[in-house]
Amino acid sequence: MTAPEVRFRRSSSWWGTTSLESTASSPLPERCVLYIAPHTDDPPYPRAVRTGERAFDAAHFLYCDIPALLPFFLGETTRKLLVRAVENEEPFTLEQRDGEVRLRGGGPEARHVAVHRALADDHLAALASWQTRLQVANGHAEAAWPLEGTLITRVGTLQVSAAWPVPVNDRDDWRAHEDAMFTHLRGEHEGRAPWSIRSGEASEPSARMLGRRPFVISGTPSVALEHLPPLIDAAGVVALTGGKRLSVTFRGLPSTERIAAAVRIFELCHGASSSPYR
Repeated sequence: MTAPEVRFRRSSSWWGTTSLESTASSPLPERCVLYIAPHTDDPPYPRAVRTGERAFDAAHFLYCDIPALLPFFLGETTRKLLVRAVENEEPFTLEQRDGEVRLRGGGPEARHVAVHRALADDHLAALASWQTRLQVANGHAEAAWPLEGTLITRVGTLQVSAAWPVPVNDRDDWRAHEDAMFTHLRGEHEGRAPWSIRSGEASEPSARMLGRRPFVISGTPSVALEHLPPLIDAAGVVALTGGKRLSVTFRGLPSTERIAAAVRIFELCHGASSSPYR
């Protein structure tokens, strides 16, 4: 991929040092705030997010207001460049806001361009990974944003899309890895009364254990509940909803195993001939 258009600005201090700042359009279409700086800096944001890569996390303070999106922006190539800059004692401070990436420090212009290019390349690699995840599960997706695709199954074409939580307070999940993402599968389910099964607490009314976790049931599901536990565990399902359309939501990005389990739930819902409560 060709390097994005990078704009440079130099500034000088009264004691003679010169600093370099560069800006370029963010490759990530989603609006989010990202801040990365050496641990020696006083961070302007309250919460640190970890990537799970030891060398990077040891050298940097990282903040992101939508941590689940980090794998689609801050990839291995970019992290290595930022770690190398710290090792060379010319660290970068990176900030993304309002669709623009700003770099400060880091040495000469060529190094700035390399980081901007790495961000763009990492984003494309993450999109290609999404496409591959669906392809290996016999689905179709473009390597493009937003994260969408289709699956052709015995019960019709299912729509696939990804979603993510947006933390709003200190108690929310701020994990940066892919399991902070959710995948939705949706398909037709004509002529059915609305019902839902959602992950909940064991103390809630109508809750029962399905596999390893409690779920809250509303309405009359069009599937025998005794068939669900192994599929719910295999896919990491957090919600099922039925009515005119059927939806299965599971934690994480698509994999062959998760897709197969979720599709089997669709098949059971379409093929069920009696209520589990009768």
